[in-house]
Amino acid sequence: MKVSNTKYKNITGVILAGGKSSRMQQDKALLPLGEKRIIEHVVRNLSQVCSSLLLSSNTNNYDFLGIETVPDNFRNQGPAAGLEAILAHLKTDACVVVSCDTPLVSPDFLRFIIQNSNGYHAVIPQHNGHIEPMTAFYTKSMSPIFTQAMQNGLKSPPKIAKKAKHLLLEVPVHKFRYAEWMFKSINTPEDYNEVSAYLLNK
Repeated sequence: MKVSNTKYKNITGVILAGGKSSRMQQDKALLPLGEKRIIEHVVRNLSQVCSSLLLSSNTNNYDFLGIETVPDNFRNQGPAAGLEAILAHLKTDACVVVSCDTPLVSPDFLRFIIQNSNGYHAVIPQHNGHIEPMTAFYTKSMSPIFTQAMQNGLKSPPKIAKKAKHLLLEVPVHKFRYAEWMFKSINTPEDYNEVSAYLLNK
C-alpha cells in the first residue's frame, strides 16, 4: 500500500487515554514495550503524521510527555466523551485519533485514513467485519454532533458518526505493517504478553 509521507499541519493527532485500565490493574499506557512505554509508541507514530498533538485524559499521569491534555466534559461516559471534549477543544480542521493501548498502528496507516477522508466528516476503518472508531478521522464539524449525542445519552462513536456524512473505510490490513496485529488493543496481561512476544519475533 503506497501512501505519501505527508505531515499534516491542519490535522491534529490525538491520543485517547481516558480509560481506567481496570482489566490490567495498572495504567496500561505506561507499561514498557521494548525501549518505550506503550503510550510513547502511539505518540511517536502520530508525531510522524501530524504537526500538533493533543492528549485526551482525566489524569496527570502523562504530563511527562509534554502534550496538552484535554479532560472529559462528560465524566465516566466512555471514549465518546473523550472525543467530545477533544473536538470541542480542537484548533485545527480535523483530527486523527489513536487509542493509547494500540501501539502498532503505523504512520502509513494513519495517512491512509486521512487520504481517504475527502468530503467526509468521519472516517472509521473496518476490517473482517470489525470497526475501529478509536483509530479514526473526525472533523471539527463533528463537535456539536458529539456534544448533542452525549447530552442525549448516546455513547457509541459509530452511531454518532452516522449522524453526519461518514465513511466506513474497508482496510486491506495485509498491505500494512503488523497487518492483523495493527488494531490489537493491550487491555489485559494476556494481551500485553502476546504483543510483547509478537514484537520480539519481528
